[in-house]
Amino acid sequence: MNEIQVLRYQLIAAIMDISDLGRLRSLYREAQPVPSVLPDPNIPVMEVKSGVSLEEIKAEQTVRHSSFEDHMQLAEEVEWDEPLTETLKLLD
Repeated sequence: MNEIQVLRYQLIAAIMDISDLGRLRSLYREAQPVPSVLPDPNIPVMEVKSGVSLEEIKAEQTVRHSSFEDHMQLAEEVEWDEPLTETLKLLD
């Protein structure tokens, strides 16, 4: 017999020993099933897929990362108002 079955039998035996009607009614109310709670509509839900290859996952991703070279090219095009040394002094 597993642990849950043992616990069920012990619970049944304890209930059978109750002779106070008020206590038995109270226990009955406690034993009523808890109503299921509907999911919060503000919490996003994702579909979980199985059997998907890495290539399929990458094809479905919408985020595209830029290369280091692309980043450096864009950084070179930035026009600085202050020399780099003056900007770094502001960090102190």
